[in-house]
Amino acid sequence: MKHRSKFIEGAVRQGGIQEDVAKAIFAHWEAFADYGFNKSHATNYGIMAVKTGYLKYHYPAEYMTALLSAWKNDLDKIAIYVAECRELGIEVLPPDVNSSVFDFSIVDQPDGKQAIRFGLGAIKMSVKLRLMRFCRVEQVKL
Repeated sequence: MKHRSKFIEGAVRQGGIQEDVAKAIFAHWEAFADYGFNKSHATNYGIMAVKTGYLKYHYPAEYMTALLSAWKNDLDKIAIYVAECRELGIEVLPPDVNSSVFDFSIVDQPDGKQAIRFGLGAIKMSVKLRLMRFCRVEQVKL
């Protein structure tokens, strides 16, 4: 029960969550933990959730860039994560043949903010093939 009180106090103090909402969240987790995972899995998933939350909060551009790169082949997830970037105030720049790389990348803006440049690897396969052919032709010309 010490974890219950720690979570509720921390959620209220640091997260700005109302106490009744924090209690309901913990009760939900507690009920699920009783049947969903054994204790070792629950502990590890809890640790991962805390670490992931920390990274997302303190390094949002880096976190979202890694997430977009990891799911670059799933256009539905990319759409969700791009929308989340907008909610976080992170601009997602369109692909650019002169500055994009295969994965999503961080771009430092002149105003000091960070943006995410769309990765060429997330472009649909037919476009990728044409782009690869173009790159090979350009390399031959050099």
